[in-house]
Amino acid sequence: MTLTKYSKVYWYDHKPTDDNNGLVYGVSGDDDVENFYIEWFKTEEERNLKFNILKGNVAE
Repeated sequence: MTLTKYSKVYWYDHKPTDDNNGLVYGVSGDDDVENFYIEWFKTEEERNLKFNILKGNVAE
């Protein structure tokens, strides 16, 4: 599965009534067909690092 589009997401934009156990910063990805990926993080810094890794901007 090769995902082509990644986005930064924020939990409260999607479900403002609960806190998702503190995991509120996310990365989502899709391939415009049927595959979808989402991962949630406690901090914006963790989310941004994963986003940059997925986009190929930094090495793991």
